[in-house]
Amino acid sequence: ALLGKDILGAAKTGSGKTLAFLIPILEILFCKKWTRLDGVGALVISPTRELAYQIYETLRKVGHLHDFSAGLIIGGQNLKFERKRMDQINILICTPGRLLQHMDENPLFDCSNLQILVLDEADRCLDMGFEATMNAIIENLPPKRQTLLFSATQTKSVKDLARLSLSFPTYVAPHEQAETVTPESLQQSYIVCEIDEKVGILWSFIKNHLKQKVLVFMATCKQVKYTYELFCKLRPGV
Repeated sequence: ALLGKDILGAAKTGSGKTLAFLIPILEILFCKKWTRLDGVGALVISPTRELAYQIYETLRKVGHLHDFSAGLIIGGQNLKFERKRMDQINILICTPGRLLQHMDENPLFDCSNLQILVLDEADRCLDMGFEATMNAIIENLPPKRQTLLFSATQTKSVKDLARLSLSFPTYVAPHEQAETVTPESLQQSYIVCEIDEKVGILWSFIKNHLKQKVLVFMATCKQVKYTYELFCKLRPGV
């Protein structure tokens, strides 16, 4: 990536690929002496708000010694506030739908000077129905850019997206010969239950793991709010 080549990366869950594109972004923009006046230099597209927020927080930690401005553009936030900041952002982290909305409606949005495009978890973006959105976004970006595409799986849709967005890419798959799709140190398990039993089982799991950090992902913001308010009243002891 530091050599300016397009990358097609196959990355496992929990393999640390976020740093694999954030560090090159910071290094490349730093070497180009990028400033706020240069506009958006790097664009990172993530399938969900939660993943976009994680990337943004990681960027804040690893890039705190740089002067680049960074922005998080995701659904559920104040659109007018986002519009006012668009022309001041150097590194933009966003979800596909929100980005396309700004491209269509925001006159201040300008990516004509874009240097690096990152498509994170491209397979999930496509699985969630963003194929047309992703194609529309790429068509509106300058062709002279570097693109990094990361995907856990190489489906036909991902390959089609790669053909559209990448130019003579270097294929990187450090764990291609591994028997599992996750690092050996990462344990995964699941519980099959009825939908009305989910909250009770989650409660029991948390009660049995009070000495460990627990990160819970849910499908919608409403589910998160409901579970949060419920657990605040029940007080599991965390």
